[in-house]
Amino acid sequence: MDTFYYLSLIALIAALLKIAILAQVVNRSKLTSAFMLVTLILILQNLTEFLIFFTFGLSDQLSYFLLGIFLVLVALLTVAQVNLVLTVAEAPKIKLYLYFFGAIAIAVIYFALNGNLYLGIESNGYSLIAITGSAYIVFQALLLAMVAICTFWLWRGSTSSNVKIAHRSRLTMFAAIPIFVTVLFVTILKLAGIGASSGGVTPLASTFFVWILMHDERGDFVVFRLKWIQFWFYSRLALKIAFSKDSLSMKEFKEETEKTILLEALKLCDYNMSAAARILETSHSSVSRKVKKYRYEDPSNKTLSKIIEQTQE
Repeated sequence: MDTFYYLSLIALIAALLKIAILAQVVNRSKLTSAFMLVTLILILQNLTEFLIFFTFGLSDQLSYFLLGIFLVLVALLTVAQVNLVLTVAEAPKIKLYLYFFGAIAIAVIYFALNGNLYLGIESNGYSLIAITGSAYIVFQALLLAMVAICTFWLWRGSTSSNVKIAHRSRLTMFAAIPIFVTVLFVTILKLAGIGASSGGVTPLASTFFVWILMHDERGDFVVFRLKWIQFWFYSRLALKIAFSKDSLSMKEFKEETEKTILLEALKLCDYNMSAAARILETSHSSVSRKVKKYRYEDPSNKTLSKIIEQTQE
């Protein structure tokens, strides 16, 4: 039972973190609304998980009722997730996809209310799993279809010629990978007849998903990534200096640091010097001057060559 209390605590913390993250979203747009809907459903899902784990063993009827709410929320989440991904990738005929997934979600809810989706809940020793009913295959098909459609459109979006769509699609795919992998792993095991549960993994994976997208919605994800790049650069440089016989002068250290941060900022901004200048809190002319300087010193650098080519077009 101690394990279930720990899992309930993870779910509760995940819900509270999502509430805190949601409070930081200040932009208002179609994409933001889609993101907020997904986050709200995830919060309700985590709170339901908390109650399921915390109250397990007290009443079979209560566990059955809470599991029903959880599965209904997951069904609604698939529709909201598809809507978010299609909005990110700016896919055509979004309503058609939503009608399709909405119809399957309604079928899942109908089966849940009629007792055909699941028969109860039991412990597998380390977590809780649903005792599946005759219509549970519909629920599994909904999850697999969601992963397939989302993966396809995020891939399409990531190869878009529109820089904004490509960036957001790649970022959303990165954020969603833990959720998609967990869903696929558990669903495949269940289809194989193996009792599997996501346990405390899903609350953590979904919190990671919401956290990453929150930074993007606030427009500071590029800055956040740049800070991490700076941290790892300083760490590698410190190790290099510590274990190398050659010393590094202050001038060389400054130039190496400046060049690396500038190049990484330009890569993160898709080689846009104006955008790079904003996140580096400097002027466009300063960035342009340094690019030309480092290009002269290192003519084989592909990043600098690409920037110069784009500037000349």
